[in-house]
Amino acid sequence: MLVAWRRRLFLHLWLSLFIGVAVTGICIGLLHSRFLHSPTVIALGPGTDFIMRHSNCRSLLRCNLEADAANVVIYAFWAFVVLVGIDLLRQPTRTAQ
Repeated sequence: MLVAWRRRLFLHLWLSLFIGVAVTGICIGLLHSRFLHSPTVIALGPGTDFIMRHSNCRSLLRCNLEADAANVVIYAFWAFVVLVGIDLLRQPTRTAQ
């Protein structure tokens, strides 16, 4: 049963990348809505703070794209950690069968 770990890890990586893109898209959608534009929704984008501190943005479009890419990477990382953690917790039941 340990043979399929590469396949599961690859699937977790793709799923976490999809989750990162989806969550970033939802956050962007909430930022552009009229009734949910609040500091809480703005706080869902941690990449913006990172880019403003560590990047030399010359245009607003480039700054926004870098912040969105940073958000995708941050959310994908945490989704990957959660998925691998769930997989490791399920491992003893999978090997017992």
